[in-house]
Amino acid sequence: SVMGEWTTDSVVGLTAIAAPAMANHPFVVEDAGVDLNSSYVSRGSVLADRATLQPTLSLAVENTPLAVDVWGSFTMQDRQVHSAADELDITVSAGQSVAKLDVSAGVTHYNFTGAPTGSQFSEELCVCCTHQSGLAPSANYFYDFGLLDSSYATIGIAPSLTLNKSGSLALSFAPTIGFGD
Repeated sequence: SVMGEWTTDSVVGLTAIAAPAMANHPFVVEDAGVDLNSSYVSRGSVLADRATLQPTLSLAVENTPLAVDVWGSFTMQDRQVHSAADELDITVSAGQSVAKLDVSAGVTHYNFTGAPTGSQFSEELCVCCTHQSGLAPSANYFYDFGLLDSSYATIGIAPSLTLNKSGSLALSFAPTIGFGD
């Protein structure tokens, strides 16, 4: 696939230019960033035991409850061995806040860019709830109806400490417990 040929620099560059490129569309950038992790662990399984770059872009559609999220994970070391763990996901969701409870439901299209033919794509339904409080407790349910035909649920907390006056820098801690079939 073409994505399997992309370098980490390409992904960072595309993430950096995506928000300004969307300026003429009905999207509002809610969040954009890049995480650097020592490994990629998903739902309790180590998918890559090497450094990974994980860009994200979250867009809200103006005057609607709709959102579009793009998230990726790309190994930075030993690309010939670990590129099968590369992933680029697109989620379309609708959300609503009621009192201090954020509820959303959506569909994710998973693109495992380096996976063997026949294992490159999957789809998943999700329902997510988060309480807007200091600990930010959450409960989430996922149903994969693509490759796996399986369910997964999580509960967790995600407290955050703002580190500067503008609020642009924060330290977060998000322990989560997951259950799956």
